[in-house]
Amino acid sequence: MKLSIGYDIPTLQSRIGGTSSWYIGDRPWQRGYITTGAWREDEEDVVYGYSKSSPPTLTGITGSIYSFISIFGGLTPDGFVSSTHFWYADDGDELSTTMRAGVTFLGTHVTSFTVPNAYQKIQKYLNGEWIVHYNYGQTVGAPGWQVCVPPSYPIIGMAFKYDNLFEFFRTGKAYGLGYRGISGNWQYCDPTIVYFGQEFRERIAFEILGRMCHLLQDMSVPAHANIDPHGNDDALIPDYYENYFGDDFYWNADNIYTQIGGVINPTLYQPSNPLHFLMYTTNQMSNHFSTQGPHKKSNNDYFSGNGTSAEIAYLNSLNVSQFGIPTSDNGPWNYDAIINVRNKMFPQAIRATAGLLYWFANECNLIPPPPTIAPIISNFTQSPKPIYQGTSGTVTCNLSQGNGNLTYNWSIVYGKPGVSVSFYGNQAEISYSSNSLNYKASENGKYSIEAPIGIELQCSVYNSIGSDVKRYVVDLATTPHGCPFVYTWNGETWVEDNNILPQSQDPDLLGQDVTDFYQLYTKPVLEDDKYYLAIGEYEEV
Repeated sequence: MKLSIGYDIPTLQSRIGGTSSWYIGDRPWQRGYITTGAWREDEEDVVYGYSKSSPPTLTGITGSIYSFISIFGGLTPDGFVSSTHFWYADDGDELSTTMRAGVTFLGTHVTSFTVPNAYQKIQKYLNGEWIVHYNYGQTVGAPGWQVCVPPSYPIIGMAFKYDNLFEFFRTGKAYGLGYRGISGNWQYCDPTIVYFGQEFRERIAFEILGRMCHLLQDMSVPAHANIDPHGNDDALIPDYYENYFGDDFYWNADNIYTQIGGVINPTLYQPSNPLHFLMYTTNQMSNHFSTQGPHKKSNNDYFSGNGTSAEIAYLNSLNVSQFGIPTSDNGPWNYDAIINVRNKMFPQAIRATAGLLYWFANECNLIPPPPTIAPIISNFTQSPKPIYQGTSGTVTCNLSQGNGNLTYNWSIVYGKPGVSVSFYGNQAEISYSSNSLNYKASENGKYSIEAPIGIELQCSVYNSIGSDVKRYVVDLATTPHGCPFVYTWNGETWVEDNNILPQSQDPDLLGQDVTDFYQLYTKPVLEDDKYYLAIGEYEEV
């Protein structure tokens, strides 16, 4: 993201966090970094509360269910915690995820359970459709927390919710719902509007943002897009793609930016629902690839479900159907397949995550103005070129860099009668009067040719950091008529010499490119260490 916008976002940078155990902490809402939330999303399910000790409703033979809870909940991390990290987007946004897994108990039985999908969960994080249970970690009084708490009643936690993550971050507005007493039980009451201070709301919001990043990144894993539960035990197979990573650092920010592209800004593609754009497109890209099973849904390139026209157009532009192996139930699951999936999906995961962070920063007014850069004039553009007598045009001063409060100062280095200039910002407006008298008649009097003195402008531009100045000679000409003649300057007037296109007028050479050499009849006079020649057209066409 920094490479895309050109500078850091200080608040976001300070809350990225690290990968050491300190950033992980030992409970939610303790550290308050993006990496904290990204890691802890696999440690506890703060939205639905699923875990081995509190699993979703399971169906199957009693022994099979018991065995499944032991195996699935015994995964590291707890498989039930991450069960809401899957989404088969082809089935739509609102269809929950049903998982099946075979376990051995008096033979092989199938146990299944249904939980909300990853898109449903990430929406709850964004829209505040869940209850935040914040535990202090120690017994305290009620420091400013008077939501259904008797005065001085010792509490160890508070419960609240918010309307929208962006608003919560900006204002701290939330709804107090209750508290946790020293007995460990939660007590709830009617919502009470509360406002949290900056440090607290940043701590909560950035961990939530990290959890959202985790869910989005899971969509780049084919097993999560195909609802293929995986793990290292007798019932579940380790995922060929997820199991590979840990020490693969090829796709970093620099390589992705230079070889593939910068941040995926979802608001440019779909301002009405940026979150869906990031989740759906990433999901459908990884849904191209097959997974090992044994319990999965099929991979395909159909782009079904609730994909919008903008999302499908974006996916079509990527030519997803040509992403390559593995695409069959038989893989292959070899190194080449892993690297192919990595090269397609890992950059997508990083660019989409950067898009989510950029969207958050923009909505929360965290993006500062770009740092001021001194201006450098790259060139001038003139339109039209040349500006003919009796017409007008513009000259624009163009910068290769420079921003902030820019001031342009123009001046006329030398001018000529009949040419007026007005200045507006980085533009000069040129008006070339048809009544200009700055001509010298040609020797035969047929046509007036401009004297060799033109008009030169100077433009300086500056801001608080620096300045630059350059000059430009405006290209002026009399109105063209017919064939071009060359004229020489004899020190007093222009002398018509001859037509300079005789070869191109030969009927036998019509339509051909020709090369011609012409020797002047009249020797030009050296003036100001220069020889002046002019080309004019006076014949009617």
